[in-house]
Amino acid sequence: MNDASINGMPPCLPHELLALKPRDVVQLVLKFHDRLSISLTQNSIDLIVDQHKKLLNAVSKEPRLQTALARHSEQTDFNDAWKTPSIKDRFPELMEFYGGLASPFPNTAIVESDFSVLKWEKDLHRSNITLFSLEEILHYRQIRFLLKN
Repeated sequence: MNDASINGMPPCLPHELLALKPRDVVQLVLKFHDRLSISLTQNSIDLIVDQHKKLLNAVSKEPRLQTALARHSEQTDFNDAWKTPSIKDRFPELMEFYGGLASPFPNTAIVESDFSVLKWEKDLHRSNITLFSLEEILHYRQIRFLLKN
């Protein structure tokens, strides 16, 4: 389930969601249902699909919202896109779901690569290859450096 995507990124920005049909969102939610159900109630999961429908409806009835979303492109930052007035507060479950899809997660190879680039060797906890352990080392070394100067 954690393999790299061969299909590219799913749409994650509000203006991109306008091109999705509700059935596409249902299929996407079903694809990730097991993961979603770990931290969300079924009601919250259902709200994702419901809020997508409400977004489509709002854009069709609110010219200002339609105009604001029309200004977005693939270059628009995720946070900026979702800060569009009337989006973030009205569709929080939708934003959280697509934010999760847009967030890459680290894997062992990425973290090992970071250590290699930094030319550091891991300490005695070699089996703990996580971003947290890398962050811990970076903070420690930064503090040591700052204390020397």
